[in-house]
Order: sequence, then structure tokens, then C-alpha cells
Amino acid sequence: MTTSHFETPTAEVLQQNFAEIGFEVELLEVPDTEHNTRRASGDFTISFQGYGGVFDPDALHGGHHTDGGRNYGEFSDPEIDASLEQGRSILGVENRLPIYDEIQTKLLEEHAPQIYCNWGRPVVGHRPWLKGFGPTNMQTAATYLLYKSWFEGKPGV
Repeated sequence: MTTSHFETPTAEVLQQNFAEIGFEVELLEVPDTEHNTRRASGDFTISFQGYGGVFDPDALHGGHHTDGGRNYGEFSDPEIDASLEQGRSILGVENRLPIYDEIQTKLLEEHAPQIYCNWGRPVVGHRPWLKGFGPTNMQTAATYLLYKSWFEGKPGV
């Protein structure tokens, strides 16, 4: 598994997890420039790809559409392509979510072209005067939720 310096700690955890199921993985840490070039050219067995800070479900297009710009593993499924194109043609995230939920379910249940993992720190806000904020599974998502939050009736303000 080729990794860049910031991915190595996560790759080491995955290496251990794979070993527990009898799948041996060798890690090769390379500079970001080499890692990105290898990934873009398809020169990898396993590759990491981050989606940190992405809040629109259309982010799936780049990594899962046959012609997607981040589809480094050359995944291709005409039904997934059609659903991704349908999702792009509908206005309003809330109106597109059912389409993207179906896409993700199909990817997880039928194709598994990727292993999804998360290594962010959870962020929570617990104050009765903090409105519009909910717990998140990573700090980048919290940035978005803080943007949508407000204080209401905070004592001393």
C-alpha cells in the first residue's frame, strides 16, 4: 500500500486490521507528489482518498462515475453512472438525498470498490443556548454545523 506521510498512521492501523484476517500488506511511504502521481496513473494496489469537508452528496460523482476525475480505481457501473447523473440534475440537496442514499447502499452492498473509514475527532456542543448544532463524527463536519448554529438567550451576553 503506497501512502503519503499524513496517511501513514491510518495505513498502519489498516495494515494491522488486514493482518488479523490473513491479508498481508506492505506499506511504502512516498512524498505527496509521487503518491498523487501514482494514484492518478493507477499505479497502486490500495490507495487512500479523503473526502474531508465535503457536504454535498455530489462528491460521490468524482470517485464513482466512470468518467469521474477522482475515479482512480477505474470503477464503472452504468446504473451508478445514471443515478449520479440523475442526482446532478435535481435541485436541492434534500431532494437529491434519496438518490445518493440508494447509490451508497448499492456501492456498499454490491460493489465495495472502497473501504470507508474515518479518523476524525468527534465534536459536540452541549449548552441550552446553542441552537442548530448537532454532534458530528469529525471536525471538518463541525465547521459546517457551526456555520448553521446560533446562540439564543446565552446568559451574560
